[in-house]
Amino acid sequence: MSRKRSAEEIIVLAICAICLCGLIPFTFIRLGQGDFIVALIDFIGALTAIACIGYVVKTGSTKYTAPILVILMLSGMTANILILGSNDLFFFYPTIISTFFLIPPAAALILSLIAISVVVFFLSPLMALFPLIKVLLSLIATAAFTYTFAWQRNRQKNELHALSQVDQLTGTGNRRALREQLEALVHSHQRDQQPMSLIIIDIDNFKSVNDKAGHASGDEVLVRLTKLVETRIRVTDHLYRYGGDEFMVLANHSNLETTRILAEDIRVLIYNSHLVDQGAISVSIGVSQYQAGEKPDEWLVRADNAMYSAKSSGKNAVSILGDKQVLVGVNEQEAIL
Repeated sequence: MSRKRSAEEIIVLAICAICLCGLIPFTFIRLGQGDFIVALIDFIGALTAIACIGYVVKTGSTKYTAPILVILMLSGMTANILILGSNDLFFFYPTIISTFFLIPPAAALILSLIAISVVVFFLSPLMALFPLIKVLLSLIATAAFTYTFAWQRNRQKNELHALSQVDQLTGTGNRRALREQLEALVHSHQRDQQPMSLIIIDIDNFKSVNDKAGHASGDEVLVRLTKLVETRIRVTDHLYRYGGDEFMVLANHSNLETTRILAEDIRVLIYNSHLVDQGAISVSIGVSQYQAGEKPDEWLVRADNAMYSAKSSGKNAVSILGDKQVLVGVNEQEAIL
């Protein structure tokens, strides 16, 4: 099954396709008119568009193709105007607009204004003052309006992305954010081979908290527990609410022994903090270190199995799932509500 392409990929591919539709015919038209230098510029632009399409299709990356496209489009269009004069100004407007879809708005604005300045400077001896001023103002307005639109679009996009990544109750990352981070770390592990581990935290008998104190109190317990865990984990670790009363800590650059100590500290910290008036809250924790070649789901399943092992052992425990399964922690029955 083919991978779904990102919005950035689709934009780059679409702009490359549009460029090809214009550049290939104009290459032959310029040759027929004897404008060999302009024909060469158009031909180079067409080859660049084809290369970018091939690279994006193969790698799925637009990191390099987008800025390369912007530089070549603006420089090529500027060169055409310098050679042919104001006859090619019409194509300069869509070129400016397209840059704001490929690179960050601020960078697109700066590059566009540089290209506009060069074009207007070289056209000044060829045009009367009033038409030149109209060209200058219309180009600046095009860049300014497009910048405003692109900036607002990016701001809304970033806000929506942030909202989609955050659990609204606790403020931690949500399941979607965890999924994206797991996939990114698994991919990077192929290069750096750094150890990384998962900690799954499940509150023991959380239903009894809701039944006795109400759901509002249950929500408050989740918030307090989140703040407690955040005081213990490192700045390189990440906390997520996986669902309900289940949390995950993604311990980056952490082997099984280091993560075991962290998990046991979290268990003891939560138990000793008395998050509810009725008594101490206990948690069952599962720990698993990533194994080379695993998919994120397989890694999650092993951590989940470790957590259920801690549950079945009597709760209030840490279960470690490595080459061998080890159970640590104290099953203090009076701590379990």
